[in-house]
Amino acid sequence: MITIRRSFLFSQPGKWAIQFDASCVTFDQLSGEVTDPSEPVEIVAHFDTRHCMDTFSGKLVKYNDYGRPCAEFPLSYANLCDKTANVSITIDGSDYVISDNTPNVVARTWKVDITLFQYVSGDSHSQTIRLRPMQPVETSLIKLSQVFADGCTNEDEFFLSGASFTIEATSAALVEVQQPTIHGCDACQQGVSYLTPSGGVIDHIDVQGLPNGVCYQFLADQNMVVWAAPPGIAGTYPVTIKAWSENGQLAMAQIGLNITECTQADAVTYQPTMVELMCSTLDSNNRVDSRITSSLFGNVDWSTFTVISAPAWVNVVSTPSAILFEAVSQPAGTVLGEVVWSIKDTSGRTWQFSTPVKSVVSGSLTYPPPINICVTCSELTEPVDLRTGITPQPTSSDMVFGGDPEVVAVRQGEKWSFYVRPDNNSINPIVTYKGQAPDGCPDSNNGVIVLRPVCVGVSRGVKDLTCETNKVVNLLDLVTLTVYHPFQNYTFEEVTTAYTGQGGTITAAGDVDFTNMAPGTYTFRITAERNDFTCTPPMKHSVEVQIRIDDVAAFPYDTKDTPLTIIWPSNTYSSPIIHIEGSCRQYKPATDSGVALPSGWTAAADMWVKTTKGTTDKTIKVTSAGIAGGAAGLQVAIYDLAMTLITQATGSDTVTFDTSTLGLTVDNAYLIRIAPTTPGAIKIEIV
Repeated sequence: MITIRRSFLFSQPGKWAIQFDASCVTFDQLSGEVTDPSEPVEIVAHFDTRHCMDTFSGKLVKYNDYGRPCAEFPLSYANLCDKTANVSITIDGSDYVISDNTPNVVARTWKVDITLFQYVSGDSHSQTIRLRPMQPVETSLIKLSQVFADGCTNEDEFFLSGASFTIEATSAALVEVQQPTIHGCDACQQGVSYLTPSGGVIDHIDVQGLPNGVCYQFLADQNMVVWAAPPGIAGTYPVTIKAWSENGQLAMAQIGLNITECTQADAVTYQPTMVELMCSTLDSNNRVDSRITSSLFGNVDWSTFTVISAPAWVNVVSTPSAILFEAVSQPAGTVLGEVVWSIKDTSGRTWQFSTPVKSVVSGSLTYPPPINICVTCSELTEPVDLRTGITPQPTSSDMVFGGDPEVVAVRQGEKWSFYVRPDNNSINPIVTYKGQAPDGCPDSNNGVIVLRPVCVGVSRGVKDLTCETNKVVNLLDLVTLTVYHPFQNYTFEEVTTAYTGQGGTITAAGDVDFTNMAPGTYTFRITAERNDFTCTPPMKHSVEVQIRIDDVAAFPYDTKDTPLTIIWPSNTYSSPIIHIEGSCRQYKPATDSGVALPSGWTAAADMWVKTTKGTTDKTIKVTSAGIAGGAAGLQVAIYDLAMTLITQATGSDTVTFDTSTLGLTVDNAYLIRIAPTTPGAIKIEIV
């Protein structure tokens, strides 16, 4: 079921009703009454299907105080739910800032792969969200579901690239110690687990599944957890470590705690593992944790750590319970070496070990000259093998793209195609790409793709000229995008002959003039063409736009035979503001009724009011004073139904009559004629 809400404003109080003949739609309210014209009337319709909504035809009828229809409004819902999302995507540092700029959206839902992105600000229902990539990916689909104020819904899709936050953790074996470093539990043994984050930095952790009595301490500067346990709980226990990044992203790892009984300190043992300084940029911050303490047993005094020998390109640093390595000078390529070091236990014994090290420093790839690719907006380009011309050849077709977020790269097997979104005012048609070197390191250089787009834009919807004074329109103003590249050419044509058939012309710049056009909807086509050395054969992109002019009804109180009926009040009466010249959305301008003018009057458009004299005399007042757009030069007369002139008067913005001096007969009907020399808004009062 599709629920549509629409609001209507009436110029004055009155009753209304909906008339229709369809079984596939229901309305919350079929009739009602307007007492305050400033408050809109909301009509809620429920359609069984979209087809029912698009083919539905009905009308909204307004009635006067005597039950006569006085105005009708077509009630159509065709194409009302054809929505296009207006979403902007910008890059701020490493973040994507995505905003839904579509008008009249009352609710929205973003669907994001949270394994690839995290919300930095906003949530799945915010108008603007900031996403941070947590791990490299090719492309990621983001979906947007919208609910509009009129009840319609819309779904759209976007593509982003990004990254996610994960951790790996080593299991720990707890052994006897003499002076545990963890406070808060009666521990006699401890062990260490190392955490390896990817896609972020660990801010804090939490642990689930710990046996009673086990404590832990997280050393954030070393990505290390130190465990401590009391006697009497020997065994192997699975625990879950939850880690949060500095940006609030959650990652989890499950490890085992192997807890032994406290007996006596074991010997210091170490199982050497290779330390790899992969893709080192040779700066002082590129340190790699050796991860040796996960298999280091016994009571050691870390202040006694000593480097006995090490390669010249390796710097070794000791911190409490950890050893860090960094490459400080190493040419491109792979080099092996060994670090020999020693440490003493708390009894003073010296233990010597060696750690193999390997440094891998990536060499840069060489890319071909900029690649020119021709693209038609909203269409994928032909697939291109971006590895062609790169030396040495990358390990695979995986590429990392940068540049304009309105350009989406789509993998096609071992090749890539590109898609340009036609929903922004302009784009930078430059896209960078980089491959992965054969040693697995990302490249510091990049290649360049120059897109040669052809695009008119996206239609802004139907342009309504009914109420506009200037009826000359430039067709390019009816699309959201008009400039993509200086080499493109525009042509304009009418899809039908409704405009040109009436003598209308289209200028070379795309101007059309609807000053003398008949009511109706007119369709035009704008085409952009690119035909230079980069695009052969020529490429074209077209979009259709529509212009509408509606007819309006005649002014309803234009003759003495169709007057505005006012009941003689028992207290006071003040009419709503009435525009004698007519309102564009409802009425054509009023005209002279043809009844002979009283002496001294100037010919002007007039309106007629009918009222029946009550038992109490009143003052009849017609005024435009203080009303925006008020009439000027008021001419007011009172007639009986035989069209005998009883009295008349003129004024600049107010005319009044004391009925006690006019000899009016109770229960007889009288006509009030109002004809301002300058048409405009007035108000009628009987007080």
